[in-house]
Amino acid sequence: MNIEEYISSGILEAYVLGQLDAIESAKVDEIARQYPLVREELNIIESAFENYANAHAVAPAPDVKKKVFEKLFGEGTEIDNTIHSNFKENKDTTPVISISSRNQFYKSLIAASVTIAIISLFAAFYFRHKWRLAENSLVALQQENSTLASTYNQVKYSSEQKIKDQEKLVSSLLDTNSRLIKLKGLPTSPNSNALVV
Repeated sequence: MNIEEYISSGILEAYVLGQLDAIESAKVDEIARQYPLVREELNIIESAFENYANAHAVAPAPDVKKKVFEKLFGEGTEIDNTIHSNFKENKDTTPVISISSRNQFYKSLIAASVTIAIISLFAAFYFRHKWRLAENSLVALQQENSTLASTYNQVKYSSEQKIKDQEKLVSSLLDTNSRLIKLKGLPTSPNSNALVV
């Protein structure tokens, strides 16, 4: 990687201004960790922007400053140069770390996680519903199969009984020792007839 070209590309300025997306910002962070020259250039750019902002800063009206300090420290607080000077001293010694790009990355990460969780939840309910339907269909098919098996066994038993009865009748008709006797009807039903073997 050509570090000089990377530094002069303008990406470091965009990083300091918070104009990069999360992926690009993470890449700049990684390169700055690997190359001290890039880290040094980032510090120079941050200082230059801060100096430019200080040079072109417009001082607020005295009453605005008073209102801000009252909001920060409560009403009746005297604006005192010690607070202001302590604030300025701390500002000069405290390193400035841009967190806007990191916040954007974490916001994107949280949004993706929530989206995945919602999709997973819907998928779980959908597949659970499908599983219940399949389970109910399976139970219904098992019951129908059981009913069909029971009906089949009854029909089979009935047909086997009829076949045995018919075989018994045929064998008794073919037996030489048996005879057919015709019976006439009784006085209550004179037209009735019966054959007895």
